[in-house]
Amino acid sequence: MKARLDALAAMCRPLQAWHGAATWIPVFDPADGWEETAYEAMSILNFFRGILLEQHCALTDRRMTAQWCANVLRMVTPYMWLCDTLVRQLDLVALREVAAVVDINGSCKIEKLAGCAMEDFELALLPVLPIESARITVKAST
Repeated sequence: MKARLDALAAMCRPLQAWHGAATWIPVFDPADGWEETAYEAMSILNFFRGILLEQHCALTDRRMTAQWCANVLRMVTPYMWLCDTLVRQLDLVALREVAAVVDINGSCKIEKLAGCAMEDFELALLPVLPIESARITVKAST
């Protein structure tokens, strides 16, 4: 499965992609049928607060947009692909202390090091995690 994800990601340059063991099967449809990720369900970001001043909607309506997915990581797993917009927000020195980072065709394959705690991996990804920050002032695309 990882090899198939790698081939797809190297060819298509996704905004973000993950591979992990879970009992949750996501539905990523930008219509009304999409679901939050398990990571978003545990997030401290208040997705339901209507903070988009030019709209009368909550952040839940933005999570499947390209603008959101290029700036906020929706899920953390030990094996991920991130677009360059997400990677540029990270401290690569800190990330390389906890993960193998390989740039392929403008996207980064990121794999948590075997001896690294998941908490340390998450700390390296903190700038792009769904927490209260400047990222939540995303403007609606026109």
